[in-house]
Amino acid sequence: MDVRHLRCFLAVGEHLNFTRASRHVCLTQSAVSYQISALESELGVKLFDRAPHSVHFTPAGRHFYDRVREILASYEGAVIDTRRIASGVTGIMSIGFLGAVESRFLPLFIRRFRMKHPDITLRIEHFDLAPLCGSLANGDLDVAFTLALGLPFQAELQTRVLAREPLVIVMPADHPLAGREALAYRDLVDECFVELVQPLNAPAHTRLVEVCRRQGFTPHTIERFLGLDALFLAVETGVGIAVFPKYLAEARAKERLTIVPICGEDSTVDCVVAWHANTPNPAVSAFIRELGVL
Repeated sequence: MDVRHLRCFLAVGEHLNFTRASRHVCLTQSAVSYQISALESELGVKLFDRAPHSVHFTPAGRHFYDRVREILASYEGAVIDTRRIASGVTGIMSIGFLGAVESRFLPLFIRRFRMKHPDITLRIEHFDLAPLCGSLANGDLDVAFTLALGLPFQAELQTRVLAREPLVIVMPADHPLAGREALAYRDLVDECFVELVQPLNAPAHTRLVEVCRRQGFTPHTIERFLGLDALFLAVETGVGIAVFPKYLAEARAKERLTIVPICGEDSTVDCVVAWHANTPNPAVSAFIRELGVL
C-alpha cells in the first residue's frame, strides 16, 4: 500500500464515479480501477459496491474512507511542515548578544524578521563576552552578536563584521594619565593591566600581548576576573587599568573612573555576527540572509 493507492481511493470515494475520479488524479479509468482492486486485495476487504452506472461504499469502505482522509491530511501537513523547516521558514533559533553595536539596529531588525518569518521562534538572551562566546562554541546558541576577539579559534565558526568599535583605556579618575585626550599603547609601558578571564583559545588572551609587543614591551597583567563588576571595581580601586570597547566602558564607567581613547594602530575591535557553518538549523541561513551578510 502506498500514497497513490490511498489518493485514488479518496478520489473514487469523493466522486463515487470512476470516470470523474480518474480525471481528478490524472490517470486513466483503468489505472484507477486497478489501484482500487490492488488496495482491496491488500486489505482483504471490499471497499465499494460497483453497479453499471454507480459506485457505493461498503460499510467497511465508508469507515476506511473517513480514516484515510484524516491520515492523508495529517501526512500532507507533515510534508508541508517538513519542507518549511528544511527551507528555514519555520523552526527555533537561539540568539545571544552583547548589546554593543547591534543594539543600534537589532530591535528593528528582529521586528522585521519576525513579521517576514512568523513561524520562526527567536529566543534572544543578553550575555557578557566570555559566556556568550562559550555558549556559541558549545552549540547552545545558533547565532551570536559579539566581539571578534572573544571568539575561540574554531574552524567551523563563520563571522561577518558588522562594525568596528573604538577601544579605550579605563582608569581611576586620579590616575596620572587620566587628563590625556588620547593614549597610544606605548604610553602604557609602566602600567599594570586587569582583564576578563577568557577561554584559553580565544584571541583576547593574546591580542594585548601582541599589540604591546609590536610597541616594544610586554604588558604586565596583574589579575584576571570572571565578571565585569569585579573587574571595574578593581580598576576603580587602583589595582590596574583595562582596555575595553568604548560602548562597554561607557556603560560601566562611574564617577571615579575615566575613559581615555586609544589612538594609532589596533585602536578598534571588530563587532561581528557569528554562527556555525555546519549548523543543522536551517533557520540560521534565513536569519543570516536577512542580515545581508551572505
